[in-house]
Amino acid sequence: MLAFLADLSARSSHAAVSMIGSSQQGRDIPLVLLSKEGFTDPELLQKLDRPVVWFIGQQHGNEPAGGEAMLALTAALANGELTPLLDRVTVAIVPRANPDGAANFQRATANQVDPNRDHVLLSTPENVAIHRAMLRLPPDVVFDHHEFSVARRWVEKFGGVQLSDAMILYATHPGVPSNIVALAKDLFKPSIDQAMQAYGLTNILYHTTSYNGADKTVAMGGNAPGIARNTFGLMNSVSFLIETRGVGIGMEDFERRVASHYVIARSVLRTTHDNADRLQQALAQARRSTAAASDDFVVAHRLKQTQLPLPLRDPQSGEEKVVTVTFLDSRQIEPTETRARPAGYAILDRTDVIADRLRLNHVAICRLTQDANVDSQAYAVTGAGAATDNEDFIDKINPKQALQVRLVPMQRSIPAGTVFVTMSQPAASLIAASLEPDSPGSLSGALMSWGDASSPPLLRVNSVKGLRLAPLGDGDSSVCRQD
Repeated sequence: MLAFLADLSARSSHAAVSMIGSSQQGRDIPLVLLSKEGFTDPELLQKLDRPVVWFIGQQHGNEPAGGEAMLALTAALANGELTPLLDRVTVAIVPRANPDGAANFQRATANQVDPNRDHVLLSTPENVAIHRAMLRLPPDVVFDHHEFSVARRWVEKFGGVQLSDAMILYATHPGVPSNIVALAKDLFKPSIDQAMQAYGLTNILYHTTSYNGADKTVAMGGNAPGIARNTFGLMNSVSFLIETRGVGIGMEDFERRVASHYVIARSVLRTTHDNADRLQQALAQARRSTAAASDDFVVAHRLKQTQLPLPLRDPQSGEEKVVTVTFLDSRQIEPTETRARPAGYAILDRTDVIADRLRLNHVAICRLTQDANVDSQAYAVTGAGAATDNEDFIDKINPKQALQVRLVPMQRSIPAGTVFVTMSQPAASLIAASLEPDSPGSLSGALMSWGDASSPPLLRVNSVKGLRLAPLGDGDSSVCRQD
């Protein structure tokens, strides 16, 4: 892979290859930047004011077709059929996001973390490298390429194998702005469908089932904020998961699988190119609206359960068959906990770690420049371990709601230097999902020590009036300025 990319960049005036980090076992993680000008500096690429499309391949090491397709896509953009699209689009490609997993042909990273569940916690150097690169070149569109299991569980439970060439799903976390969801549903997905049909390829919305043979539930991909497509959606990007039928069948139909990824990626680039102005305007509006919002947000929810027909193929006869299954739909939620939006959060514990990980997700971090007495709410823990959904899907679809809390009104003095995160910024929905301790999969719930509410590690602050804030480090001064 590295030799291929080095040769390609040497022969192209449009491709710039760099190493953005190393895996846990010391393997390079390459990033390819593609532009009409061939700029190597992400800051210069930002100044071009074109939509930025990121493609990520092989987060799961045993799903190789997406990674191979990323190399084909790179070649087509560098010196091929897709080069003209660089007139109006800037492209960033991570062909192999989990090189240790690829080398060992395993799903997880070397320390057995699923990288596709780690985009809020950011506990792996591989994900940190990608998010640090995205800080320098923020995405407008992100497509994450995977493969899905074809047989095993499906045969055992439902007597059939998956028949679609690809499964796709956009960001479904309830905090993703509605106009970004509309771009995914009404602009990008129809183009993908049409492109697939033109080549006789089929696709369906992504769904999965557990390894528990007694549990016949089928679920759409989940709403956890740390799943890549949801994290990037909460960062106000159009975000999709793309999966082809590959896990468990070796190299069977490998060219068709790679082609499916390529056809989808090409469609994404053409759609972005042809709708560049519309896309940028809609995303800018979504970011402004999120920063200015004042409505309540969903902390926890359950998925609506329905009965749906599932198309499969009989493994013996090859005939198509339809099985009616109990289905959890990630697009249809029933809130179980909603909460008023605070003005911001004062972080009193694990401040360096929390601030660093939030910053990697495009959150501007502030600090108090003088002591303040704040009207706030603390969290009192009332329970732990309540599940948000069917237990068999907790780890795969929606993680456990690790804490249950109640809000305790509190007047609290906090000293100068306290880390403060204001909600008046485009990443507000991601901030709430990361910092509300009972938000399933939250950063604060995983990293902070929760004890007596009289000495809380985190406060919800009701007003920033009178607070004196400044950027922490080289952060965004406009976000921290309170007019």
